[in-house]
Amino acid sequence: MVKIRKVLFMSLISSMIIGMSPSNVYASETINARVEARYSSNRISWNNVSGHDKYNVYKVGDDDTKLSLITTVTGQEYIDETAGVNTQERYVIKCNDDESIQSSIVKDSYKTGIEAVQGHARDETNNFHVSLSGGKEKFDGNTVLEFSHNISLLQELKKGTVLISFKPDEEKTVKNREILLNIKDKSAVTASGHYVNDSSNPANCISFMQGTKDIIRYNFSSTVKYSLEEAIAENDWTTYSLSVQTEGQNSYFKNRVNGEKKQTQFDYDHNGNYLLNFLNNSSITKLDYLTIGGAVNNGIKVARFKGEIAYVTITDEVMSDEETKAYTAAVTAKLNKNVSLGSQISNMFNKNADNTWLFVGGEEVQGSYDQVQGMRNYVSHFEEYIRWTKTSDIIERERYVMNAGRKGQTLTDINNNFESYKNEFNPKAMAYMVGKEDYSQDDVSGFKEALKTFINSSLSLKNNQGFAVIQKPHTVYNTQTDQVIQKYCQAVDDVVAEFTTAKNDQRIVVVDHDVTEDSLKNGLLNQSGHYKIGEQLSEATIETTSLYPCTKGIDFNLKNMNTVETYAQDIVPSIQSTDNSLEVEIPEYKDIQEWVYTLTLNDKTITDEVNHKFSISSLEKGTEYSLKIQSRDGKVQIRTMSGTIGNGQQASVKKQTLTTLQQQLKTKMENDDSLTWLFMGDSITHGAAYTLGQDTVAQSFEKYLKDDLKRSKDIVINTAVSGATVNGANEKDTDSSTLKHIQARLNDYNPDVISIMLGTNDIVRTREFYKTNLKTLVDKAKEKTDIVVLRSPLPTQWTDRDPKCKEFTEVMKEVAYERDCIFIDQYTPFYDIVSKYPYMYQDQYHIYGDNWAFTKGALHPGANGHLMMTHQFIEGIGILDEDTFIPNTFITMPFNTVKNTTTNLHFDKTKNSISFNTNQLSGVKDIKLTVQIGTKTYETVGDDGILTIDGLPSHQEYKVSVSGCSITKAELISYILQDIELTDKEQLNELIKECDKKDLSEYTTSSKEIFEEALASAKTVYKKTNPTIKEIDDAMTALNDAIEQLVKPSQLEVELDNDLLVDDIDQFKLMIRNDVKAQAIIKEASDKGQKIVVKLAFVEQRQRARMRIENKLGIYSLKALLMVDDEEVYEFDNTNTLIKVTIDIPDQLLNDEVKSFYLVKNIEDEYPKVAFERNGNKITFNGQVGSQYSFIYEKKEDGVEEPSQDDNKPNHGNTNTQVDNNKQHSLFVNKVQTSDEYQSELYIVLLAAALIIPIILKKKEGITNEKESND
Repeated sequence: MVKIRKVLFMSLISSMIIGMSPSNVYASETINARVEARYSSNRISWNNVSGHDKYNVYKVGDDDTKLSLITTVTGQEYIDETAGVNTQERYVIKCNDDESIQSSIVKDSYKTGIEAVQGHARDETNNFHVSLSGGKEKFDGNTVLEFSHNISLLQELKKGTVLISFKPDEEKTVKNREILLNIKDKSAVTASGHYVNDSSNPANCISFMQGTKDIIRYNFSSTVKYSLEEAIAENDWTTYSLSVQTEGQNSYFKNRVNGEKKQTQFDYDHNGNYLLNFLNNSSITKLDYLTIGGAVNNGIKVARFKGEIAYVTITDEVMSDEETKAYTAAVTAKLNKNVSLGSQISNMFNKNADNTWLFVGGEEVQGSYDQVQGMRNYVSHFEEYIRWTKTSDIIERERYVMNAGRKGQTLTDINNNFESYKNEFNPKAMAYMVGKEDYSQDDVSGFKEALKTFINSSLSLKNNQGFAVIQKPHTVYNTQTDQVIQKYCQAVDDVVAEFTTAKNDQRIVVVDHDVTEDSLKNGLLNQSGHYKIGEQLSEATIETTSLYPCTKGIDFNLKNMNTVETYAQDIVPSIQSTDNSLEVEIPEYKDIQEWVYTLTLNDKTITDEVNHKFSISSLEKGTEYSLKIQSRDGKVQIRTMSGTIGNGQQASVKKQTLTTLQQQLKTKMENDDSLTWLFMGDSITHGAAYTLGQDTVAQSFEKYLKDDLKRSKDIVINTAVSGATVNGANEKDTDSSTLKHIQARLNDYNPDVISIMLGTNDIVRTREFYKTNLKTLVDKAKEKTDIVVLRSPLPTQWTDRDPKCKEFTEVMKEVAYERDCIFIDQYTPFYDIVSKYPYMYQDQYHIYGDNWAFTKGALHPGANGHLMMTHQFIEGIGILDEDTFIPNTFITMPFNTVKNTTTNLHFDKTKNSISFNTNQLSGVKDIKLTVQIGTKTYETVGDDGILTIDGLPSHQEYKVSVSGCSITKAELISYILQDIELTDKEQLNELIKECDKKDLSEYTTSSKEIFEEALASAKTVYKKTNPTIKEIDDAMTALNDAIEQLVKPSQLEVELDNDLLVDDIDQFKLMIRNDVKAQAIIKEASDKGQKIVVKLAFVEQRQRARMRIENKLGIYSLKALLMVDDEEVYEFDNTNTLIKVTIDIPDQLLNDEVKSFYLVKNIEDEYPKVAFERNGNKITFNGQVGSQYSFIYEKKEDGVEEPSQDDNKPNHGNTNTQVDNNKQHSLFVNKVQTSDEYQSELYIVLLAAALIIPIILKKKEGITNEKESND
């Protein structure tokens, strides 16, 4: 037992309604127009629109958007004389001064030509048409047929045309009057002699006069009459037309016979004021009696016709000369066609119970979804026509039609499988259409032999009572191919000619097919092409196309909601799951770079535009999902995947979870590629009349098997019959009983799967009776197969039936359980729709389609209703593949889009969700909450309660909207779009809590002040009910910045250059502490937490000073620099503090040429020696920061003048004065920029001075040593 998943079904309906776009909305129709097809013209009429007197008449092209203006007229009628014969034009009427006021696209259900003339004469209230015995009624000279039930309708006919087709018996009686048509006052008595010869004139009759002149005579009064001599075809059919038009007081009569006008007198002008009406003229006051084949005078049959009469038509159309000429010639030619070939085909339409058909051939016979989408193929059109439109009782509706056509099947294949077809389906007629599978082989000789075999096999069916219907191939508008096709058409004629010669062609029908180029798609029939082929097949077999294929007609303008053109089932995306995300990669396919995914999570969907590799985050672990991916233009869909969110969870192609019975069916399908599926039921499964040319449940399921599942060998048989019950509608009724007709509806076949839907017509039966007999039926079905599917009745507006349909749904469920059947509840899903939207019962939504036929309301499903049943059936039996066409096919419904700009809606939110209480709305259902950010959209749908979309990334701004469907009229209502921010206050709160715990005592005052201000501001924002994202972001940014700026007071550091040593660093620090200006800088920097360093260096000066001394080595300064964050901010100068420092001896003084050296201090051009202690290559002395020093040396070979009176020799702690020339010493590395570094221009000047000064010194002091001068 199976219960259809409501979520899937309602999501389809939801998308059907809520997904409606304005492009699907038809214009409001304020003009109601209609078209009446005539022989070669169309009469278009419409209502008057107040305030508008002129109207534009447009002809509609194949594309509904292409309109061609024909004319502009004043009034409400126009006759299009350009229509031609056998056309079915479409029109739109618009107001001339406001074309927004217009009609819908209108057309007649009839083509122009014979079909329109006869059809309208039959249908219209003031016309008359009878087709006798389907075309040929024999009159034996004693028969007179009366048709007086609607004669009064002709009384107002003032103009029109009378058309009669007849064939007199070969035996002739001279001057014997034989009346073809008589219209009279029943109570009036005419002298009997008036009917015997032509001397007197009986009123209102058209008669045939036997004799040498073969006269046709009309008599309307003693003066309105005329005889046409030699007008009768010899031993053949004659079609006579009489056109009558009254203008003022003149009546004009025009005659045609078999397309010819043999005498000029045929056009006759009856002058006078006596003929005020065409039939009910002034001499007759009452018309109430119409007879064919004779007259009845005072209760006695007189002037009786002997021969055959085919058609009698009286129409208010005044046909022109050219029209009557063409009409009479065409009808006569039709009646006079080869009387041998196919002459017994009418036996396929008699009241025998075994008149079944099997169609075979290639892909055009199969009629795939690619060719016709959801519309019927030509086989299905033909089935509706012969099983419904052209039937009058249950037996005639058992003309079952089966389709074994499949792509790639040749006539040889058909012959090889013929015995199997015969044994399995036992048809009476085999219909084969020559397709490209055969003519592409270009083997005419082999084809002829195969065709002979096929015809012989077909004729042998039903104990040599079978029929062979051969459909010739149609042109494909390719010159080379069409030449081959013509050879195969000739081949058909050649083969059939052999059977004609053998006088064995009476049960062979040959059908010539002709299609226009716009009826083809890639050389194959499209929707229009299949329609035309079915029509031509009907004309050739049942010999009529009146009301083809159904009374209501078909609608080519119905649009499929599904935009997918290709289901790329081989393209499987790779999905890696984590605990909160999906990582997806799409394999390369046809260079498609832009995709759109739809992720379904319980009652929520997420869609976004992506490239071939993307991730979906913020998902909840453990949630089941399905992922559908389409190209951005919606034309390609790859495999839909499903799985569970979680680390390491594997995704797989989405499939159903099957019950035991479903698995049993799946196994059967896997083991057998050729199953037979049998549908039993009543008019709902029969599916006639109410789908406007779209598929029924059995027909769309057949496409699902053959096209979507690639099971081209499967056969679907629909033995459902309108009016059927389980076992009679009441005790006296046996005709409707399925059990009484079990042989034709079940036992004649060997199905592998059986579907039963009965109960809608069983309303007078008790629950117990229905259940008992349903069990009996199921038991008989179980004798055939173990897979039986029970489908429940549907809800209906018929108040006497709906309660029983609901009750019998429960009964059927019980029977399914007791008999181990699959049960599909169709009632509940349909009821869920129409109970919410009662207007869905109306025809234009195609859930139901018969309001036009019944005053009680809807009972039979329309196109969408059948598709819904197909979707339910596919899922119910466990073979649903969502990546296919049929499960996604649905007819667009005419919904208007309305914007509500007055209702103010309130939304609730958390940091990760947005909710909407549907109680804010009234009069709408299927309410959709939509949340969008960028290209990403979140949606959820429901009828009531609170709709919530959670898992939204926080701290984002979303566009939020609500829409719903009106429960009173077909309107999709959208409400004002709102911008909603999801803010994360908790994140701010956590930061505030963390800051409250900080110990600020160790930080500087200024940084604490900044921090405390930012913290206070953040707390103010947090206390707000709905702070904005910007407010929260700004508060968090300011607080985080303040945290980063919290600094502790910094400590003074002393840094000595590479080779400098200080014996007493505290003494140095004392110097720093005593410098007031330096202390102020240090305090400020410390409070800011900046890096404070005092650098001490013994620096060689770049500038040159005038020193009146020879043998000196450089000028050095002992510098102390105050650095803040590595920038020099202050230099200590001329401090009184002496600092004991140790420096390296310059390498030049360690040269062998230097005998001794001194360290002197420069004080205002005085150079006192500075005491030092030498320790190896270093000296230690008491230095003064800011002072300049220089080395004086004495060479071994020269005497050196002492720089002062002090005889202060350097202390040679190490007597080894030898200098290691290979040892490299760095005199000083200055890492700090000081004021001693000048711009390039100044440096050049100083450099020049440095070069000149030694020369000046040398001259003034008499220095002759080159080495000293260079220093």
